[in-house]
Amino acid sequence: MPHHRSCRNEDTCCNLKDGNKDGLVNLSEKTCSCMKFQVDKLSCRHALAAIRYAKKPFRDFCGDCYKTTSWLEAYSGNIFPVWHPSEWNIPQDV
Repeated sequence: MPHHRSCRNEDTCCNLKDGNKDGLVNLSEKTCSCMKFQVDKLSCRHALAAIRYAKKPFRDFCGDCYKTTSWLEAYSGNIFPVWHPSEWNIPQDV
């Protein structure tokens, strides 16, 4: 975890010093200068430190696609098997 932090506002920005991999975290926008927070939609090490410092729930900072409700919704309907390619009926115009 990053060892030094300076926060302007615990709801907004934190600058976390972590050797060569410092991170500027904006919790309200869910971004970090290392880009992992916004790309993966999961908290990077800098964001985790900022979230812990702000005493906020970690679950509020992960993308909806990782939440149980999304998984339940994704698999709530029927899932049909995909047969072997030799059994596919492919139209001629494709």
